[in-house]
Amino acid sequence: MKNIVFYFLFFTLLFLNPIDAISSESVKIGLSLSLTGKYSPMGKAQEQGYRLWEADINNQGGILGKKVSLIIIDDKSEVERIYEIYEELINKHKVNFLFGPYSSPLSMAAIKVSKKYDYPIFIGGAASDSLWDNGFDGAFGVRPLASKYANGFLNIMSENNLKEASVFYTDDEFSVSVARGVERSFDFVGFKLTNYEGFKKGTIDLTKLAQKVKDKGGQVVILCGHFDESVNMIKAFNSINYKPKAFYATVGPAAADFYKILGKDAEFVFTTTFFDERVNWPKSKEFIRKYKKLYKKSPDYQSAFAYATGQIFEEAIKTSNSFDNKKLKETLHNGLNIVTIVGNYMIDKQGRVISNTSMIIQWQNGKMEIVWPKKLRTAKEVLN
Repeated sequence: MKNIVFYFLFFTLLFLNPIDAISSESVKIGLSLSLTGKYSPMGKAQEQGYRLWEADINNQGGILGKKVSLIIIDDKSEVERIYEIYEELINKHKVNFLFGPYSSPLSMAAIKVSKKYDYPIFIGGAASDSLWDNGFDGAFGVRPLASKYANGFLNIMSENNLKEASVFYTDDEFSVSVARGVERSFDFVGFKLTNYEGFKKGTIDLTKLAQKVKDKGGQVVILCGHFDESVNMIKAFNSINYKPKAFYATVGPAAADFYKILGKDAEFVFTTTFFDERVNWPKSKEFIRKYKKLYKKSPDYQSAFAYATGQIFEEAIKTSNSFDNKKLKETLHNGLNIVTIVGNYMIDKQGRVISNTSMIIQWQNGKMEIVWPKKLRTAKEVLN
């Protein structure tokens, strides 16, 4: 009789899906983050948000009675490492679920691995539209699509009768998506593109692009890139002694380090954010208080999106009342009713985020001021 029981248990465990074979002690979630390399400012901010969520959820007793364990590996901001890391997370660490890395190129690679093993993956650090063009039904976005990132700034342009701009973008998926979104919006409203040009990721000297703006007397510049590009473009304008009337850049200016590096040269730069201490969403004040206590600084939207990713995962598991990946995907595709610390969360059938609680901020007197939408603004926009 003992032998019969042994073989029954053996074969039952043998054919269990890894998602079903949840440890009686914890649920393991694997992800990589850019803790070193070019994306490290954003990757480190995300790590802090994830670790805070992990601590909070476990202090509350876990999810469905099970503790959460995050396994985070440094991808060094390198796409090539992603394939190896996510294979390792699945096959060696035997994680039950996956969260994505920072940036669209790295997330694209992670999605390919998750698709291979049919693992759901929550894309907490990327927003390129093309991430959802691969036919995989298990990739779930957390951030609004990149093509919508600059919409708020275009409203500011219209309100100030600015109807032309130079658009520059790096050759990565996110930046290209932002630029194409701006181009489509310009076509729709009849704005003019004075310059529209891409450049290679990693380019440090952007003087030639800045000079093109100056030569044409450009009033508005929209830069689609990440932290380094936003800093380097400001330096390029300084080198030719030129300031456009309005300068908008994605990602970089939303980080506190942007002002630390540039000082007064960061004044009046616009960017998009999705999180601000002055905007109250459920549990956001509690998140801010705990974050400041733990890390001795204010959170930015990178940290907030990481925490929100955990909130969405938690709610999806609780709603499906299961750790089964198929049930989890069904729950998300059928619509998840949740408000996170960054606002309402809604996705379409492909997993793309369709809700948008973005804000436009501008550096004024060393502070980030909300200048759009008007109902939330803490200061009026200032043009050079």
